[in-house]
Amino acid sequence: RAWRERVARSPATPLAGGDVANGDGHARDASGAAGQRTVARVVRRVPQPLAASLVAHARTLGIELRTLLLAAHLRALSLLTGSDRPVTGYVVHNRPDHAQSARAAGLFLNTVPFGTRLAPGSWAGLARHVAAVEREIDALKRLPLAAIADEAGAGRLFDVAFNYIHFRVYRDALALPGVTVVDFDAHEETDFPLLVQFTRDPAGDGIDVSLHYDVAQFRTSHIERHLAVLDAALRDMASDIDAPWLAMPVSGLRDVPAATRAPADVPALRYANLCDAFEEIAARYPDAVAVSGDAGSLTYAQLDARANALAWTLRELGAAPEQRI
Repeated sequence: RAWRERVARSPATPLAGGDVANGDGHARDASGAAGQRTVARVVRRVPQPLAASLVAHARTLGIELRTLLLAAHLRALSLLTGSDRPVTGYVVHNRPDHAQSARAAGLFLNTVPFGTRLAPGSWAGLARHVAAVEREIDALKRLPLAAIADEAGAGRLFDVAFNYIHFRVYRDALALPGVTVVDFDAHEETDFPLLVQFTRDPAGDGIDVSLHYDVAQFRTSHIERHLAVLDAALRDMASDIDAPWLAMPVSGLRDVPAATRAPADVPALRYANLCDAFEEIAARYPDAVAVSGDAGSLTYAQLDARANALAWTLRELGAAPEQRI
């Protein structure tokens, strides 16, 4: 019942138009073959000064670095989905909390839906709120994802999952005399359309972010946009943890292709957003009728002028970007 209520409050928030399947419901790879799946990965190193700032902020707030990164991830999802209640998969560990549990073999992993409303406020406030939701979920995390979906009566609960890895137990081993890591390679798969994963260096504050994605559902341009939005969130958070997260600069992101989920053979969208499309049409056909009704009509030029006047009025009243009015 608890999961049914949580899922009802926070339904899935697709990343953008289109379903993850063909018309017959079967997933396809980039070549269109049913039942086949190819997962690609993009890895970026978080710049050291930025990583150090994030670690310091987490320490000051008294929360895990994982929580801070999850808050940035949710902020990015909010921008990409247009929802103030984004939902992500949240990878958790379920190893029993008792002295002998270390002897048990197994991964003890589960992925559960993590959805919450992102109320306006500071980055610090958002991180504390995310920490509170983590504590709520901690008591519910042992129910398998398939059982959660059955209980909720829902299909796909989320399109993207979040994972944080920090093998801190390796720190002492790496400090042993004569022990040097000369190379490292990893092979990872995911059942989700998109996995956003943060990996912290066990011997320091270094952070890698990797996006693992189904190539049938995302183009490289989609992933680059997702990384750009996530990077903007991390930088804004690191620069001033007490700043309003809604004020995160987004102007530089308009040139990145829109993150529209679609098969690889669908042409890219011409416009990054609806505003750009409207502005171009208004410039080309200023005297054409844009809207009409019982009270009269407005041309594109008139509608554009009134919309801009309203936007400036709201801005003068303190409205922030993306804030619902």
